[in-house]
Amino acid sequence: MYLRVHEKPQDPRQFNPDLPDYLVQIILRCLETEPAQRYQSAQEIFDDLESAQPSRTVRSQQLPLPARKAGRKIWYVGAGILVLLLALLAVPTVRNLLRHGAPSAQSVGIPPLSQGKYLALLPFRVIGDKSALGYVSDGLVEATAAKLFQMKDVHLASPTAVQSVNQDQPLDKIARQLGVNLIAQGSVQGTAAKMRITISLDDVAGGRRLWTGEFSGVPQDLLTLEDKIYAQLVAALELKPSSSEVAALNSHPTENVEAYDLYLKGREDMRQEQDTKKVQTALDLYQKALAKDSGFALAYAGLADASLSMYRHTKDSFWSDKALRAAQQAEQLNAGLPEVHFSLGSVYTDTGKTAEAISELKRALELAPKSDEGYRRLGQVYTVIGRKPEAVEAYKKAIELNPYYWENYNALAGAYYTFGENELAVAGFKKVIELEPDNAAGYDNLGVVLMRMEKWNDCIPNFEKALQIQPYYATYSNLGTAYFFLKRYNDAVQMFEKAAAMNSNDHMVMGNLADGYRWAEQPQKALATYDKAIALAYKQLAINPRDADTMGYLGQYLAKKGDPKRGLELVRRARSIDPTDVSLVYFQAVVECIAGQKSEALKDLHQALEQGYPAEEAQSDPELKSLQSLPEFAAMMKSYGSKRN
Repeated sequence: MYLRVHEKPQDPRQFNPDLPDYLVQIILRCLETEPAQRYQSAQEIFDDLESAQPSRTVRSQQLPLPARKAGRKIWYVGAGILVLLLALLAVPTVRNLLRHGAPSAQSVGIPPLSQGKYLALLPFRVIGDKSALGYVSDGLVEATAAKLFQMKDVHLASPTAVQSVNQDQPLDKIARQLGVNLIAQGSVQGTAAKMRITISLDDVAGGRRLWTGEFSGVPQDLLTLEDKIYAQLVAALELKPSSSEVAALNSHPTENVEAYDLYLKGREDMRQEQDTKKVQTALDLYQKALAKDSGFALAYAGLADASLSMYRHTKDSFWSDKALRAAQQAEQLNAGLPEVHFSLGSVYTDTGKTAEAISELKRALELAPKSDEGYRRLGQVYTVIGRKPEAVEAYKKAIELNPYYWENYNALAGAYYTFGENELAVAGFKKVIELEPDNAAGYDNLGVVLMRMEKWNDCIPNFEKALQIQPYYATYSNLGTAYFFLKRYNDAVQMFEKAAAMNSNDHMVMGNLADGYRWAEQPQKALATYDKAIALAYKQLAINPRDADTMGYLGQYLAKKGDPKRGLELVRRARSIDPTDVSLVYFQAVVECIAGQKSEALKDLHQALEQGYPAEEAQSDPELKSLQSLPEFAAMMKSYGSKRN
């Protein structure tokens, strides 16, 4: 079994020299060690056998290489995407995290209308029976936003960003937070039997109301009401849709009113996706909608989003597989919907299929060319696979589309951090703080960069400010990491425990806590927590077996728990998957040090430092304690420490 998953099989022609080439290729593809490289269905095998021609040549199992890493693993805050964006930077023992945050305070001026139409479509207020009208209200906003995203002459604020603002603030504050100059808002009142919808459009930059409209009907008329509202809003915005845009936007996602009603109720539950019970309810509602209309592409996209949310909660591959099947079915039914391609792109991103993710996101952006959120998603994938020029270009395109929205700068700064451009990252996160001084994201992320630069004491006030604004598990872990490298191990444990209490499903959070216990001289707690980190890392590798980052961390966990031999095997395998990752070179030095292989550890440490790994981090790392008293180590610190200064 071990050989089957770790070594490539022998050429079948060694056993039967008469086998034709195409059959050899088919056999070898069936025996690929990575599931993603094998045939995905019996039909694919049948087709290749029947045509006597393999659909692709078997190659070495090498996915696109991730970014070159030179520092710590971080989570950084992003408001435009509902998932944590994991920057690919690693730390020897504990990891820092950049986190999600919500815009919450005044920033810079509102863009003038002469610079373009930047519109935020706020959630409609419900006056009356919220249980009967809440999902109707959200459905009206969502449907209108989906159509506006496809218009070339308006920049629509990301719905996920809009959801996070405090709607009770004055319009000018909301406009500043979202980087817009136009705000559409409305209300839905009445009962399930009869409702009235009122909508207004304000030019916030000019301080004037441009339009107010009233519509009445029943929930069963929702599709017709959406068409009327959209038509009048387009007229008030003085947009001039092309004939192709008019044709595309006059279509409905389904003509089955009952299916649409169930779909909207599912979307309502997904607004509380931090609650797995709500996500499960949404899954059930989407399934019921599909029972009413099996050709309802958006319901399949919703099913994909909900399944992906369950995967993020549980890390169970059942849910990622379900999400992929649903998203693929949505694409087959209606490839003209950007939501479908965004859903499929998200699934591919989360499961490590980056080439497919890029393709889907590009297709989504063709359909929704003004989506700065779409370009941020695209930039994220390029960042993951180490394509710096394309990543920076995508993020700059997002800024070009909306230069007034903080998250676009936050995403670009995060990419600079990933690629080792510390000064550019610092400048970017300071821009975020300038735009959003009461947003935890800027402070947290600035602290992460300062930590990368080994400015341990300087980063602590930033993390504390972020926690003052909004408690978050990633920030607690960041602060714990700073304490850890200052050798304040008991303080570090307190922060890591708070992080784990808020999120116990991430191997890095558990690994941090285990490291803290280990160096705070709590060995029994350390061993038990390493077991949890190891189990979570194995679950992650079951989804993406070529995740070199996770594999490297797993090697460290095993070594620290008492199995350095197995740990070294995993780190070496991780390095073979990603030979450009300098952090994995450092990981190997750490594991060799734990194993008592000092000469090998010094050799690999020298290689890591030569490739740019920070010497200050090695000097502060307690795992290298047995090396730090050696003259060779002192010489390296003197040489490489001076190079950084």
